[in-house]
Parts: sequence; structure tokens; C-alpha cells
Amino acid sequence: MINPLIMYLQRRDHLSIEEIAVLENLTQRRDFVLKGNEIVKQGSHPTESFVLIQGATFREHHLRKGARMISAMHIAGDFVDLHSTLLGKMDHAVVAASNCIISRVAHADLREIADEHPHLRRLLWTTIATDAATHRTAITVKGRLTPPARIAHLVCELYLRLETVGLAGNWTFTIPVYQTDLADMFGMSTIHLNRSLQALRNTGALSWQGSQVVIHDWDQLAHLAEFDATYLNLNFSPAQHSSTPKISQLIAD
Repeated sequence: MINPLIMYLQRRDHLSIEEIAVLENLTQRRDFVLKGNEIVKQGSHPTESFVLIQGATFREHHLRKGARMISAMHIAGDFVDLHSTLLGKMDHAVVAASNCIISRVAHADLREIADEHPHLRRLLWTTIATDAATHRTAITVKGRLTPPARIAHLVCELYLRLETVGLAGNWTFTIPVYQTDLADMFGMSTIHLNRSLQALRNTGALSWQGSQVVIHDWDQLAHLAEFDATYLNLNFSPAQHSSTPKISQLIAD
């Protein structure tokens, strides 16, 4: 299995052979997590972070009466809770949205790598900055776009992020998200979510059956979502993925 963290970082900058070896060694320890299990508990004081190698996770906020809000979805290649190296008590939980494979990394090891490899330190800081930018964008999307446009924005974002680590192409990807998850992600009722998703399907810009999403008209979808990929900080070589749609083309404007 190609290390998705290495793929993710290589799309942002060149990695030396030594740096690749450091990252491979960092993510050697791998654990399997069943869908629905908590990986990080809200209110905990973690001493390690983790890289998502396979699957998807939700960043969740749990309220007293049992309600939850999904504030982020993470995919393979994401250093999901890297920010916990700088924080004490966690203000959110991380839950497996699907069956997952993760690599746990001790904070002490991360600090050692940051001291010894300044270029890797900068790249890892960039992932934290990108995570923050993604949250700012999500606040804007949820606060100002129509419900169908919010879903369209998520589709655009996920396609680019998944393509980055080789998990999407030819305008198609799979997403392990139920409609109840989407409702908790957008703060809607499931009925409102169903109506909004159907309205989006009716535009003809995409089809969404089960876990498979097919984009039929990127321009229409991106226009509806007012999608600007700047916040994702993507950087791609023109030679990549010659047989699939180029993200460099999608974000050129």
C-alpha cells in the first residue's frame, strides 16, 4: 500500500529520500479501527496523534442531550489530530466513519522530527494551517450558501482531496457517508437533507447512488457551490494522472 501521507505531502512540496524514509518509519505501526469507534475522546488529554492510512473519520462535537455536530471529515493521508501536539484537553472527538487503518504517532516523536527535519516541520505546520482554512471555509459555506450549494461544495472539495491521494479520478469517487451523517454535517434535518440532495441531483451536475458520486458537469457544480480551491493549498505537477482529469485544470482559475 502506498503511504497516503507521503502522497499528500509530495503534492505540496518535494520530499527527499531521507524525509520519505522518516515518514515511512513514523507510520509503521498500524491499527485497525471498526466503523463507529471513537479514536479520540472529547475531553481527553492525548499524548499521540494519528495518520489516517485507509478509510474516513469524522471530527465530532457531542452535546449534553445527545446531539452531535460533525465539523470535519478526514480521509486517507490526513494527519487528523496533529494540532493535539500543541493543545491540552481535546474539545472534540474523532470517530471512525468507516472501517479504518490508522498509524499512531507519539507527540514526543513528532517533536523530535520537528527539531531534526525543519522542512518536514514546515510541511506539517502547513497541514495544520490548511485544516484551519478548511474550517473557515466550512463556516462560510454553512452560513451563507443554500443547502444544495453546501452539498455541492462538499462534493467539489472531496473530489480534489481524494484525487490528491489517488482515491478519485474520471470524475468519480466513493464516500462512506450516510444521509444522517450529512444532516449532522450541515445542521439539517434528514428530511431537509433529502430534499436538498434531490434538488442537487435534479440539476444534472452529478449523480449520487449509495456511496458512489459521479460528477457530470464540474463547471456547473463549482459555480453553484461558489467553489474556490485556494483554501486547500494544492500544488500539482502537470505530469500527474495523465489518464484522469487534472486538478491543475480544475483550480487554474
